[in-house]
Amino acid sequence: MSHVGYKGTIITPVNGDRTSKGAEYWEWSMRTASKTLHCKLWGKYAEGVNIGKIQLDKELAVKGFFSENKKVGFEKEFVVTWLRLEEDRKENKEDKIKRNFGSMDQYRKDVKRYADKKLEAGYVMVPYYGWKKKEDCIYINNRWESKIDFLMNTLGPKVVSNEILSFWKSTATNKTPTRLNGNLTQLKFPVAEYKQKIDELIEHANYFLNNPNEMDSSLL
Repeated sequence: MSHVGYKGTIITPVNGDRTSKGAEYWEWSMRTASKTLHCKLWGKYAEGVNIGKIQLDKELAVKGFFSENKKVGFEKEFVVTWLRLEEDRKENKEDKIKRNFGSMDQYRKDVKRYADKKLEAGYVMVPYYGWKKKEDCIYINNRWESKIDFLMNTLGPKVVSNEILSFWKSTATNKTPTRLNGNLTQLKFPVAEYKQKIDELIEHANYFLNNPNEMDSSLL
């Protein structure tokens, strides 16, 4: 019994009923990006659910599994074991912030205080990555960017990969693994030398940006 999740829009009214043995359930259909689901929510999965809010045209996220029961003219029923209205998700985010921080104003103050501490500690905010060490980033086009991403976008993945591989091979050739308790240990990654190599590539990349027709042929 594999559980899967879907998001979609409710396209039929919600109908509630009971089986001959008294088990309560609700049924509706919803349109997702890939198919129409014919949903059934049993009472045992409905604890804490406000059934009255599940209405026509509402956006809904559901998780559950396909049962073996198949109505005439319909696909297998999708048994809902968890659901959330998209409007509740948006409301709950703000409610959660207020519960944890007391108010939105306090939340913003705490976020700013945290950001100030990260900046003081030598970190910068990089799109898609979050906080990264300033020494590993470069400021360009009015924003911070990872040095590696900058090199990849400027020199190209092939050039950067070859340069780093060549650097590692030359570094490893000049060093011998040490022994600890009679066993060979791995070579320690030369962090300082690696950062120096990256900075050298940054110089090449900046020169290339300013002189696109004079790119160092040794890097090609």
